[in-house]
Amino acid sequence: MQEVAHFYEDFLKGTEDPRGRVRLYPSVSPENFPIMADSDQSTFIVPNAKCDIAICREALRNVVEACRELAVSPEALTRWQDLLNRLPDYVVNEDGALAEWAYPGMGDRYNHRHSSHLYALWPSLEFSPEREPDLFFAARNAVRKRLEAGLGNKSSHGYMHLGLVAARLRDPGLLWSVLDDYARQRTAEKSWTFKAATGQSGR
Repeated sequence: MQEVAHFYEDFLKGTEDPRGRVRLYPSVSPENFPIMADSDQSTFIVPNAKCDIAICREALRNVVEACRELAVSPEALTRWQDLLNRLPDYVVNEDGALAEWAYPGMGDRYNHRHSSHLYALWPSLEFSPEREPDLFFAARNAVRKRLEAGLGNKSSHGYMHLGLVAARLRDPGLLWSVLDDYARQRTAEKSWTFKAATGQSGR
């Protein structure tokens, strides 16, 4: 865990903005890219993907808590806590959904099977309605936006990821919507599973 913290110290060195907040760059939200100005559309490697922020935040919180519990590395603990405090804030976009990128000029592209920007809910446990109610409900809106947009190619793993997030949101109605929509799809992954289970082959 300390090696991971040392990596982030090195990776984020020299990226501070005028307020002292660090920037994660290069950064990527797997297989997705933001809506940007035409002149910026040449790459999907952009600053401050939400999943990268959440993973970094989780790693630093874990090592800080472990060092305090074990009473080790007091000087490094102070640095890591300071770095944790200077990570970018999460952003709620104009639709009231948790934004996939925390950087100006990057709009959300909802029609995508991945939900990596919801890492703070699943598999992590960062968000709760008691600790971060605004972000918790913004994450719920992000799930709804994904469902409304169609999840890109409607892949099975995309539905399962959203279902696990909906469960963490403690929203049975939303979870039912995810599972009901999934059950109505004929995805490639479901077809492969059926063929394997029944011994069918061919196209």
